[in-house]
Amino acid sequence: MLPLINNKSLLNCDYDDFKELIHNEVFRENQFLDYKESFSFLALPKDTKKEIVESKSVEFRNDVCSFANADGGYLIYGITDNCGMAEELTGIEITDKDKFELDLRNKLNPIMPKIPQLFFRFVEVKMDRYIVVIYIRHDDYAPYIHLENQKNYKVY
Repeated sequence: MLPLINNKSLLNCDYDDFKELIHNEVFRENQFLDYKESFSFLALPKDTKKEIVESKSVEFRNDVCSFANADGGYLIYGITDNCGMAEELTGIEITDKDKFELDLRNKLNPIMPKIPQLFFRFVEVKMDRYIVVIYIRHDDYAPYIHLENQKNYKVY
């Protein structure tokens, strides 16, 4: 069952609601919930080779496919975790939320048959730092396949 905080969907929660996740056994990572401290492909230095950036983007696509192929779920970025339990609300540095969301959606282009339905929510932690909540919805297009190249694809 998709988690609720204070009887709210995670897409409707504010910063105070997200504090409820910290060290709370009820909100341990599971088949509907995954915490990530950062987008690994965004943390790389600007001069990083394109191949390395692409290899780091693969994890993001795999996570999206996994939730879309299951019953849906939430990826929550900007939260550190320890053994699957939320530990700290650190946030992700974002200066332009619209561009950030568009860039993330573009990273998903190798998913087939189409990009799963995603909903984004940005919850401000402090100036220009946000918790990024991505809800991936399961739909009738599953299974979703991550097409790495013309000869290699995987179902997650």
